Amino acid sequence: MESTAVTTGQRPARCVMARSTTDATPSRWRCRCTSIQLFTLMFTNSGFVQAFYRKLKYYDVAFPDWEEGEDGAKTRCIRFLLDVMGKTSTTTVTEEQTMSPISRPGSHYVVNSEVSSAGVPMADVFYNTKHYCIRKVSNNKTQLDAWTKTKFRKFTVFKAFLEKTANDGMDDHHSVLKQSLLEWTSGTVLPCAAGGGSAVQQPSAGSGRLLPLVLGLTLLLLALNGYLYVRMARLGRQTEALLHSSLLAAEFNAAPEWMERLSSVQQQEEARQAELARWHQAVQAAAELVRKTESALTQLQGTMDPAKPGSSDIAQSPAVTAPSTRLGT
Repeated sequence: MESTAVTTGQRPARCVMARSTTDATPSRWRCRCTSIQLFTLMFTNSGFVQAFYRKLKYYDVAFPDWEEGEDGAKTRCIRFLLDVMGKTSTTTVTEEQTMSPISRPGSHYVVNSEVSSAGVPMADVFYNTKHYCIRKVSNNKTQLDAWTKTKFRKFTVFKAFLEKTANDGMDDHHSVLKQSLLEWTSGTVLPCAAGGGSAVQQPSAGSGRLLPLVLGLTLLLLALNGYLYVRMARLGRQTEALLHSSLLAAEFNAAPEWMERLSSVQQQEEARQAELARWHQAVQAAAELVRKTESALTQLQGTMDPAKPGSSDIAQSPAVTAPSTRLGT
């Protein structure tokens, strides 16, 4: 495998507009084939993509044909099964692919996909997006850019953990993709200097510093709840003792000393009730503080995210021609 460098100047307009769907740095390779051939390998029911999915241990894969969608875009929905949690369970993965109308057969192709899973923990909290840009460099050389990003439907304190897990999975995905392209293009995949690393977005440094604060407040709230539980258990035992004292007072009503003891127990009980009420108010105040902190951190993290560039509309793309899937040297 030989190496080549990519000019790091301004990218062509078609890829800049397509990149507006993601913020991450792309994984980038160059293949010694035409753009039509590379598109056919990756986005049709070719022998390459079937072998690629087998390496990823996907099975029962359904590859539908591309269908005309709205605004000149083409769409298809791929479904497959994947073993999770050490092969103890299986999840159904759905990947909805959309070919942008800015694609031009023989020149460049832009494909966006949204990947979601069912039957895994917290599947309703997040999903993954992928973006591919296939661009003609010369008559027999094509550049492939691949972006991925983890997106969240709602706030979760496990965001950093979920992003790291997704990042590791996409690193493996791109490694297998690169190896498969090497095999199917006769060892002519050239790694580019810019963006050759992982295509997934790492958690920001600000989020890493704020996470311990949220965890500390959560642990404090748990400790207060534990203390309240112990106090309530003690109150239950004291209530039983009070009931027993009341029965004894009814039996020995004539003895003044028993009445004095009963009065003392009642006063102690009232004092404990007042103390319990104060602790209950303190726990409620701590819970409100945690909720306000979570809301403030969510707003702060939103201001940390970089602004996304706008997109432009380009004319509808013609139909894609699918050539032979096995490439020569």
